[in-house]
Amino acid sequence: MMITGRIVTGRGKAAGFTQLDWVRRQAIALAGIDPYPGTVNIQITDDSSLASWAALRAVPSSVLTPPSAAFCSARCIPVRIDGLAAAAIVPDVPGYAMDTIEVIASVHVREALALADGHAVSLEPWTAKRVRACIFDVDGTILDSVNAYYELAKRAAQPFGYAVTLDHVRHALSTGTNFWANVVPADAPERDAQMKGMMRAAREIWIPVLREHARTFPGLVATLEALQSQGIALGIMTNASPQVIEHLEEAGVAHFFQAIVTNADVKNRKPDPEGIVRCLEMLGVPAREAAYVGDTPLDIDASNAAGVHAFGVLTGAADSATLTRAKAHRLLTNLDTLPAQLVGPA
Repeated sequence: MMITGRIVTGRGKAAGFTQLDWVRRQAIALAGIDPYPGTVNIQITDDSSLASWAALRAVPSSVLTPPSAAFCSARCIPVRIDGLAAAAIVPDVPGYAMDTIEVIASVHVREALALADGHAVSLEPWTAKRVRACIFDVDGTILDSVNAYYELAKRAAQPFGYAVTLDHVRHALSTGTNFWANVVPADAPERDAQMKGMMRAAREIWIPVLREHARTFPGLVATLEALQSQGIALGIMTNASPQVIEHLEEAGVAHFFQAIVTNADVKNRKPDPEGIVRCLEMLGVPAREAAYVGDTPLDIDASNAAGVHAFGVLTGAADSATLTRAKAHRLLTNLDTLPAQLVGPA
């Protein structure tokens, strides 16, 4: 189903609604979307799209439920607008126009897609994807390790007199850039030697820090069991070293995965799709019948390049706006919601 229409200017009242605390919390929980203020409005101009929109509204969907009668409830229907993860919002108010669709997203849609009034757009309703395999990133996706990296960086940088912030860590994990290059000023004396010293210190303490501070996310086992019960094969593709897999073995979850690819198995790290392609080959599943789940733009870029369904999860380094700009097909608050978005092989 595809719904087409044209961009129109709304009444300017949606910005306040989308920034209400209860709306933001529920939009994140239901669709992984922390709404950018306001909505983008689409006027349907053809009978086929009107019929499709009516059919979509007839399907049960999630509801934004207000804390009091002072506000109206609204249905929240996940969609993609010209490839961006979004949600159609249908307020429960009398006389609401059924030929106009209000859409929320984590980004300013008009700016992201260079849209103006009158421009044509398409809405693709989200449906659960039929897959034979689901591949996972590790750090920030199945392993709650962002704080472990933060602790590692602080300990390694402290003897050199540098302060490390959580933003430094999130940026490096999201972009794949050299972490220490972001910490040490470009004009610092003996910069290269300092960075090498911090990298050496980090390697020496990484395993004990990982064991002390990293944990698999709550509910992970239930999610993996639910996917397996649907006949979906599971794999891992991570830019991390094989040592992180040892941590998953100690946590008792490594046995769920039929194929594991780490940075030791590839020449090109994410965002290159090499690792995902290799994992698919090990599982014997074509890209169109697989999904990949990760927490950074690197994961989404690699997924899109490999041709798999790209899921962005909000438990790691990147926020929903960053993952939306990277063109995640669907955003997840956490992995608990993943099984409902996938359907196993027929």
